[in-house]
Amino acid sequence: STATVVWNTIRALRSAAGHFFALDLLTAHPEFLVADQHDKPILVNGCSPTDELAYSHFTAGMKRRVGEHTKPATPLLERHIKWIDDLVERQYTAATTSRPRRKACRIAITNLLGWLAWLRAQETFCLKWKDVSAIPPAEGPTLGLPEGLGVVLLKLLAQTKSSQSRTADVVVSYTTASGFSLGRWLDRLRTEIG
Repeated sequence: STATVVWNTIRALRSAAGHFFALDLLTAHPEFLVADQHDKPILVNGCSPTDELAYSHFTAGMKRRVGEHTKPATPLLERHIKWIDDLVERQYTAATTSRPRRKACRIAITNLLGWLAWLRAQETFCLKWKDVSAIPPAEGPTLGLPEGLGVVLLKLLAQTKSSQSRTADVVVSYTTASGFSLGRWLDRLRTEIG
């Protein structure tokens, strides 16, 4: 057959080839690949991570999937945090073995760290025991704190700080005025771990 190739077929083939070669370059050189003003992939040295083609494709894909008129996030309110805290308190109290008590403690600690300390995910989930100091209210005056006041001191990871040479501690009340007690949950978990 001597059928001629129509323009739309060539355009589709050219588009498919362009996507293939962009993906091939993206796989081989992700840190050097950007899109120029005509959306063509080019390799550059010293490319900013937010200018990389992978990031551009990611944000464009999210825009197509989610849309540009997304609904803003609904903030968690104190009543939500209290509901979770009360729920895990009941689970902790009802547990007959150490494993569900440890799980309840971890849920409560995560809940309260996010609410009281405003920690990001990496800061929350990468904390080690050496990064956490809990000073109960009974010991507060020995460290210059007012009577009946305790604190939880958190040392952040170096990579989460804007200045890596400084020590950035987050100080949270052992027990807040509204009754949330990050310190009590930390002490409980430390006891369950042994």
